[in-house]
Amino acid sequence: AVGLALRAVGAGGRIYIARFLRPWEDGEWKGFARLNGDVMFRQFGRKSLEGEDPREDDFRAAREACAEIRQALRSGNYALVILDEAMLAVCAGVLKVEDLLEFIEAKPRHVELIFTGCCAAPRLMERADIVILMQEVKGSNNGF
Repeated sequence: AVGLALRAVGAGGRIYIARFLRPWEDGEWKGFARLNGDVMFRQFGRKSLEGEDPREDDFRAAREACAEIRQALRSGNYALVILDEAMLAVCAGVLKVEDLLEFIEAKPRHVELIFTGCCAAPRLMERADIVILMQEVKGSNNGF
């Protein structure tokens, strides 16, 4: 998704990224910050639910995220909308598959929509134009 975002900005597009359940790494924030406002970042909810059940504030943040994502899709301001770790948010029960299917139906033709994260729901994979499954074979923490 990061590569597609850079490609889109290079082609003159603006990007909207909503992040769920994982903290932004400093390198990601700093790198995108250099793109002079062409990327809108939003972190929704706590940065992790590891070992915990969702709380009411997690569900509230998800509702706020859904409303803002709908607006971003309709606004005409963004060529690419990335819902980072949306699949993880579905697995955790914070988002519903139906929310993501609604985004697919609502997006204008000129907007590319990407969901990332593990546990991709079969209904989403059936509806998606492109599905990429990645598997880490060796550790990739290279210090960046």
